[in-house]
Amino acid sequence: MTQVANRPISTKKSSEANKNALVTDKVIEGKKERGEVTAEIFSKDIKNGAGMQVDFNGIPEPLKQHDQWVAWILAPSLEIGKKPDKIPINVKNCKGASSTDRKTWVPFDKARVFFEEKSGKNLTVKQKVDGKWVDRTGPVAGVGFVFSGIDPLIGIDLDDCIGDDGKLLPWADDIVKSIDSYTEISQSGRGIHTICYGSKPGLACKNRNVECYQVNRFFAITGRTLNGYGDIHNRVDEIATFYKKHLARPEEVLPKPLPDRTTYAESNVDTTTVMARIRRSRSASKVESLLHGNDDGYRSASEADQAVCNYLAFYCGEISDAEAFHIVDRIFRESSRYRKKWDQVHRSADGATYGQMTINNALAGDRYKTRENPPEPPPDLPPLDTYDTEPIDTPPEPSPETKPARRFGFIHNSDLEAKIPEWVVRPFIESDSLVQIFGDPNCGKSFIGLDIAACVATGKDFHGKQTSKSGAAYYIAAEGRNGIKRRLKAWENRYQQPLVGWPLFISTGAGNLCDPESAAEIVDAIEGAGEPPAVIVIDTLARNFGPGDENSTKDMNMFIAALDRIRERYRCTIILIHHTGHGDKSRGRGAMALKGALDAEYRLDKDIYGVVRCEATKMKDAEIPEPMAFTIVSVEIGMLDEDGEPVTSAVLDSTDYKAPEKASTGKGKHQAAAVKIVQDLYDQQRHNLEEKGFCPSTARVRVDDWRTACIDSGMNRTNFHRVKHSLADQGVVFIDHGFVTLS
Repeated sequence: MTQVANRPISTKKSSEANKNALVTDKVIEGKKERGEVTAEIFSKDIKNGAGMQVDFNGIPEPLKQHDQWVAWILAPSLEIGKKPDKIPINVKNCKGASSTDRKTWVPFDKARVFFEEKSGKNLTVKQKVDGKWVDRTGPVAGVGFVFSGIDPLIGIDLDDCIGDDGKLLPWADDIVKSIDSYTEISQSGRGIHTICYGSKPGLACKNRNVECYQVNRFFAITGRTLNGYGDIHNRVDEIATFYKKHLARPEEVLPKPLPDRTTYAESNVDTTTVMARIRRSRSASKVESLLHGNDDGYRSASEADQAVCNYLAFYCGEISDAEAFHIVDRIFRESSRYRKKWDQVHRSADGATYGQMTINNALAGDRYKTRENPPEPPPDLPPLDTYDTEPIDTPPEPSPETKPARRFGFIHNSDLEAKIPEWVVRPFIESDSLVQIFGDPNCGKSFIGLDIAACVATGKDFHGKQTSKSGAAYYIAAEGRNGIKRRLKAWENRYQQPLVGWPLFISTGAGNLCDPESAAEIVDAIEGAGEPPAVIVIDTLARNFGPGDENSTKDMNMFIAALDRIRERYRCTIILIHHTGHGDKSRGRGAMALKGALDAEYRLDKDIYGVVRCEATKMKDAEIPEPMAFTIVSVEIGMLDEDGEPVTSAVLDSTDYKAPEKASTGKGKHQAAAVKIVQDLYDQQRHNLEEKGFCPSTARVRVDDWRTACIDSGMNRTNFHRVKHSLADQGVVFIDHGFVTLS
């Protein structure tokens, strides 16, 4: 670390615009005296929350190179007597920005142009407060930098650390000198920001007036630099000392510092020695296959990533961990295995990326059999034979700091706690449960799934059933979002409940829940939305199952395991929308392993009159609820088609439940049989279209096919002709241009 006393003191006269933000430094007997901030910075405007102007020239160039910038407004606090709030703005659309969503960040130049054009103008954006969206209004007051965790930048925020005499308070002065990196006066004029490279070693972020962040936070950058602290420096060791002194909790066990990431992409490491060792080893073909992206023999791409890093670390041999880290990183980045996930943050405590954690795992433990006494390499070749024993091809045991808690064990029965059941929809769907709703095509499964999601998101009762646990709802849809949007619009119009501002999220496509990598992407998408789910609806199981076989117990268990991991992470309820079996309409399609994993199951059935009945077929830990019944009603959504006709969609409307009538015998049996045959043909058409990836709503039944199926069932032509006209006269079926549909 460069000593503070040796740092050159600026002798340039500051401009009139800058003079109020400078700290005066003096060197006395080889030591720096505590800096003084001129008292003029405490202007009337700053005291009133108007902030100070941004000195863009004072912002370090390395900070400007990151596309992690926002603007911000200064909005009155929602609490009486509190200072104004800084609300981040997405300059691309003038809407609210998020410190967890990269799509709302922009390059520095765009943020600067936006600020210069809009400075002082009022904007209104929505912000979520206590689970509800509220409007926040205030003038555009500055630009902000978002700490993402992807880069090694760390931000320290010291509040109320400048005294009325314009001097840094002693405790703040000590921190500034110890870190010795870029430091600026904060927007309030009473605090400072210090930014450096490093790795935050623990979870704690705030202790009174001291805050430290590396991920999911933005700083309002002023560029009002303290004299002599204008550059960003690498301060890994200093950050560790600072954290331990000011933030670490007494019981906290700090992980080992992460390797320096500042030279990830720029490092000119020599990989030739390691690659030469690999090419002459017995494992050459296997390592080359892994580097070319082949995952054969591994359960997931992540496991294969770990394996190839284990090999690379092994063949680094006597090379130090610090250098080996960059060698492994460089070889991996230049291989076909490299993907965006490598640089994504996977441990928020210290901003560790997936790549860092994978390499650290490979370097952990005694992986080099001759590490203590490495052989002398021949004059013309790198050492090979001694290192040619097979490396460990499985991830190492986690270090004590990150080792997960043991999941299996025993406790005495007296230690068990009886808990009152918690419900999402009382007494229909329990919290933290796996629920299935199954039925034939066109019986209202998707309508009920969307209805539940919208009720949970808004806190609205579900058809008279109390929504006990409201929260974010995620709908993983396999079909197009246009139809879903129309259905949600119909729901809004029917119940006069706007969905804008409520946490209801719709997926952009289907998931593949049989694949751990794809399941992890779903979790990443939820994290990106920023709202922990209360309920996740998967519509349909078949379209989100991936290439696996629903009838395979092995594949179904992988699917269930993925659902369990998501449930354990969020303690949420997952609702599966599923089809009936081809031969057995009383159960969901596929392997019976799913039935055993369910906490609750409901069967939907629609009769010839359009009544949808919902009956429980399983309720693991509660009483079977009373059945429910619905009708599907058409609702105008406030749009006109190209012919000027109102566009409609549909919603479920609750109705009194009546047990289905038993199929009659004797008189009318041909009519009942003919109606059932129409329904079966229609259901089969929808299923065929859905299996082939087409929209099932285009399914139609030809009258000729209906007649053939009726005759094949034992009905003669005369009876069919009589039944067809009778059902049409009663309005049970509608016949048009050679096609028949149920009314």
